[in-house]
Amino acid sequence: MKRYFIMVVLICMSSLVSAGDIPGVIRKMEGFRTKIPRPQTLSEHNGFGIKDIKGEHYLLTHLAGVADRMNVEGRENMIILMSYLKDEDLKIRFIAASALEIELKAFPARMSLRDVTDLDTGGHARMVSAFAKKIAEKPAAQLQSEGAPSN
Repeated sequence: MKRYFIMVVLICMSSLVSAGDIPGVIRKMEGFRTKIPRPQTLSEHNGFGIKDIKGEHYLLTHLAGVADRMNVEGRENMIILMSYLKDEDLKIRFIAASALEIELKAFPARMSLRDVTDLDTGGHARMVSAFAKKIAEKPAAQLQSEGAPSN
């Protein structure tokens, strides 16, 4: 359902702006539905994994590396990533949550995988709330220096 909502938003946005104006974070996240970049470090080849909506296996360290390389900055991009926390595809949810955590550091003792995987739990709701609170707390001066959404 969330995927269809995002598609409707993208269609509406396309009628208002040219394709070049769609935030880069949306292009990246939607691109991850079809292709995840190859692992770039040795550590991305080790660890536990998850299966995506198609049944393909991805290592958590690899997906976290992909999230790290997104270099998400700016309140607008973080709010866009928040919409992916309820996505039907687990790999997309994990990348979004990891990218938010890298920037916001909402969970000093590490984020729980269960909070990402189990959508209808209190843990997931607390995770979403913690990210929203951190986004709201970002200083105005920092938001002004971040400029336009990154591509």
